Order: sequence, then structure tokens, then C-alpha cells
Amino acid sequence: MTTEVKRSNCFQCWHQCPVLVRVEDGQVIRVELDRGKRRVNRLCVKAGAAVDFHYHPDRLSYPLKRVGKRGEDNWQRIPWDQAMEEIAQKLDEIRRSYGPEAVVVLGGTIHGHGDAMAWRWCNLFGTPNILWQGKNCGEAQQLADCAVLGYGCWMTVSPSETRCALIWGQNPAESAPTNIWELLKLAKARGCKIIVVDPRRTRTADIADLWLQVRPGTDGALGLAMLNVIINEGLYDREFVNKWCTGFDQIKALVQEYPPCCVAETTWVPEDKIVQAARWYATIKP
Repeated sequence: MTTEVKRSNCFQCWHQCPVLVRVEDGQVIRVELDRGKRRVNRLCVKAGAAVDFHYHPDRLSYPLKRVGKRGEDNWQRIPWDQAMEEIAQKLDEIRRSYGPEAVVVLGGTIHGHGDAMAWRWCNLFGTPNILWQGKNCGEAQQLADCAVLGYGCWMTVSPSETRCALIWGQNPAESAPTNIWELLKLAKARGCKIIVVDPRRTRTADIADLWLQVRPGTDGALGLAMLNVIINEGLYDREFVNKWCTGFDQIKALVQEYPPCCVAETTWVPEDKIVQAARWYATIKP
């Protein structure tokens, strides 16, 4: 029996935690944390399921071509070369008959080079119609962060610098236990103020300095009430707003309709907590 241990990364989510893959006679038998890489302290259940996922009998790992009528669920395995040739011919036929815009490409995730290759392929083919997972996830927020702040800062917590973290509608203790959660706890140990907005008392809420148990569906009112405090108390960066922001007068007028005393009744969050959260978020730097 030949046993090998290979270094890799878990690709079940974007954290891509470092792992050791144990292989016996060419068969993966176990995936475990690479403790030589101290980025994380443990693996989550997704990594533990990697072996079953890889060898699952229903996993599609070769081309299938439909035989018979659509909906009959009859398929025939064909060689890769045949599959590529038939797909290329069909795409060429569509482009010549209807134009490149008749093709829409659906991409995947950051787990590999697939998205980058898809963007390049669409560029060469001539279609602007590409959708990928990020379109429904964080792409818009990333672009806004880059435009407003100069870089994307929304994915993680810098434990060495952050002094105030606002966790809104997230529970990294469960959704990102090997990365963001560990960094968040480290940041708290170094004095970072943590504000959590969540209707549920989660493990993340348990470590919060301020937990806003918002009534489900009233997040917008809570945000406007916090802006009411920040704007009316002059806690915002006036120079930045004057130079870079549009529509500030409109938002300033709008938030007057959302004083914390009234919003407290709508959101079920006490007025003093709304005010405290707004002041911490606006004044504690960085």
C-alpha cells in the first residue's frame, strides 16, 4: 500500500483553507487541516465532506449527450473531443444565425480560473451576456466599496487595526468559523468594539459589545435612524461628503423622518442602543 500526503486547499467555499490530503493507492481517504499553515484553527463540515463529494456516484465527470426527446431523461456518454466539437459547431451556428448576443454564459465561483476564462471567452465570442455567482452575491457591494473607499474591505476583519466592527445580518461563528470568526474574536481580544444586528441571539451576538435585536424586516428603518444620529450630530466626514458624494441633501432630509425615538417602536431596538451604535460606528477609528 502506497500512502501519500499532499498539500492543497479546500475549495468548498471562498475561504480555501489549507489542508492535507491523504491518498492511499491513488484514492483520497481523508482531508484534514494543514496545521503548518496557521491561518485557521479548524476545518468546518464542508471540508470533512470533500471526500464523499469527490467520489459520489451521482457526480458528473464526463460528457453526456441527450438521446431521444427532451424530457425523457435518456443520455449517452460520448468522448470529450466529440462533445467539444459539437458544442463549438452549435455555438458557431447560433452566432452566424442570430449574432453573438444570442448567447448567455453562466459562470461559477472564485474556486478556480473558470470565471476568468469565461470572461475572456465572452470577449472573444462577442457576447456581453455573462452572469456568475457574484452577480447575486457580493459583486455590487465590492464595486461600491472600490468606488467609495478605494478598495474592497467587506470580506474580513483586520484584527491588528479594526477598532469597531459592525456585523449586520451575518453570523460568521457558523458561516465562516475558520476565518472571519477567528479574526473577529482576535479583534475583540485586542479591544475592538463589536456591534451585531440580528433578530436571533447567535454565537456572534454573544460576543458583541452591543447587540441590536432588530425586528425582522425593519433593517432599513434602523439604518436610517443611525444615519439620523450621525448626520444631525455632525459625526460624518464633511470634507469627504462635499468632495465625493451626491444626493447628500436628499438623504439628510429623509433621515429626519426616522428619529431614533420613533424607530425604536418600529424596530424593537431601544433608542439608547440605536444612538450608541451610530456613535460608535461613526467615531471609533479605524
